[in-house]
Amino acid sequence: MAGRPSKPIESYPPADLGNLPQPPAPPPGATQAAPGQAPAPARTPARAEVEAAVLDFLDPAAVSAGVPLRFGFTWEGRPVTEIPIRRLSGAEVGRIAVARGEAVELYDYYAAMAGLPKAVLRGLIDDDLEAFEETARPFLPRFMRDALSSPTGAGGAPSPAGPAAPSASPGPAS
Repeated sequence: MAGRPSKPIESYPPADLGNLPQPPAPPPGATQAAPGQAPAPARTPARAEVEAAVLDFLDPAAVSAGVPLRFGFTWEGRPVTEIPIRRLSGAEVGRIAVARGEAVELYDYYAAMAGLPKAVLRGLIDDDLEAFEETARPFLPRFMRDALSSPTGAGGAPSPAGPAAPSASPGPAS
């Protein structure tokens, strides 16, 4: 065949796609596609923030706990020797599910429950991480506990015993 390259594709250098120009933004309010182009997806209105009261629970031990660390550390200039854990409100669970969508994972909930970034929790020494997970698991939203305790875990994978827990469906948003 004329014009067909004779060397394998692996021998060509990779294309640099980082400097491609971005297509211009459509004018405000435009929903019609130009001839030959796919129509623009319909815009969904931004979801309004759900209002939730801050409640003073009668049994604080039922909604919060603390995990003393064997290996304390400094985070943002403060010593951390214990990680507080609290149950999330229905509104908080819904916000996480909406914000993360299908990409929601166990550590999104752990981070919100502890008030620390996921990366910090994953950086704990294994003994402290295990103690954190053991204490935090009963405080997870029910659908996450159910997904973690099912024989196949979330997403059909074997149920994990550690921090590499697979993503789980966020369940119904509040």
